Amino acid sequence: MRIQITLPSIDRDHPARIVQLSDFHLFEDTAGTLLGVNTHEALEGVLAHIRSQPERIDLVLATGDISQDGTAQSYRHAQQLLQQLSCPVIFSPGNHDDLTVMREVLGAQMPTVADLASWRVVSLDSHVAGSDAGFLAEDQLALLRAAAHTQQWVLVSMHHNPVPMGSAWLDPMMIANASRLFSLCEEYDNVQGLLWGHVHQEMDTVQALGMQRRQLHLLACPATCLQFGPRSATFALDTVDPGYRVLDLYPDGSMHTSVVRVPGLEIAPDLSSRGY
Repeated sequence: MRIQITLPSIDRDHPARIVQLSDFHLFEDTAGTLLGVNTHEALEGVLAHIRSQPERIDLVLATGDISQDGTAQSYRHAQQLLQQLSCPVIFSPGNHDDLTVMREVLGAQMPTVADLASWRVVSLDSHVAGSDAGFLAEDQLALLRAAAHTQQWVLVSMHHNPVPMGSAWLDPMMIANASRLFSLCEEYDNVQGLLWGHVHQEMDTVQALGMQRRQLHLLACPATCLQFGPRSATFALDTVDPGYRVLDLYPDGSMHTSVVRVPGLEIAPDLSSRGY
């Protein structure tokens, strides 16, 4: 089902600013930990860093794994914490989320299409119940096709990665039918970028599409809690700081983006962990 919203008016001659947050892994109990990390406190620390910045935020994209235990209270925690940013928030489901419970609590903040001046943000549901891997069902591909019929530039948001990250243990959990997604992106040249969470690490690259070799931005976001070791053969954690992604979307279809790491949060994951 397509739910479309138009966000508060901004100056079309200036960039729209989006902040992407991902993989909170919150628990019902705010003292809950994931592999040695208090995920609630970690998210609080990341949000405090964002609030300390002077730039206005037009939209926050929370790209999945909002909850670790699938409880209603964990989603209420996320909702209450992100209210601190005083801007619209769009939540998307991840493989650790309970979609039924998530919709009960956050349904009003789960639109599929959001118009933001010269840009349209399309949020796709890549989660598959009972699986860690991703898949885009036909209704999701149809949603993107319909939403891309616009004069606006399009940014596509989802939880799972559509391209390999170079990690043997993680890559089997990417979007299984990602080729269908890229075919649609090739068909609509106003689709400028894909962004996702899930991988607990950053990526910023481009993929050339079609005969014209048009560049499509591919962007992964670090988690607000623990980070995965890049290019690891087996499950591995990293010691880099939690972070978030900032995107400035310009009226001409260009974008500027960077990852911001948040130091000083005393994140100390159990590096001997073999999974979760």
